[in-house]
Amino acid sequence: MDTSNLLAKVYELLTVYGMKVLAAIVIFIVGRWIAKGFRKLVRKVMDNRNVDPTIVGFVGNLTYIILLTFFVVAALGQIGIQTTSFIAILGAAGLAIGLALQGSLANFAADVGVKITISKCSLLFSQLGYWRRTKSWPSIVLLYSSFSNPASVVRKSSSPR
Repeated sequence: MDTSNLLAKVYELLTVYGMKVLAAIVIFIVGRWIAKGFRKLVRKVMDNRNVDPTIVGFVGNLTYIILLTFFVVAALGQIGIQTTSFIAILGAAGLAIGLALQGSLANFAADVGVKITISKCSLLFSQLGYWRRTKSWPSIVLLYSSFSNPASVVRKSSSPR
């Protein structure tokens, strides 16, 4: 095979697949940028709502991974790879991993609950001197804590910050 035939084949492959590969790369890069933007947006919204930092990081990373997976599948589809079987494999793998990590995820959720409880208790103990001086006593509820003083002013706090 001479070089002119080889170059002709290379040019033919580049014209057929070059634009598809370039479009797939653009989809991946733009998709990664969008996924990072959504992760920042989710983190900012959750931080503004005073959500526990452990949950903020977990949900932000989960959002990033889900969106990035979507854009990778879109880029593979742009190249010409059949993505229906790939999506079925991802679904089956997600189910298998979810069932395998069921206990670990329950432990993670329990750990987050313990961290929230400990941070609320540390807030309460740090305020103990203040309560003794002002004679205001806390009322602790699962989702928020309310602090009342003798003047019947109630302040509700949904996070330990």
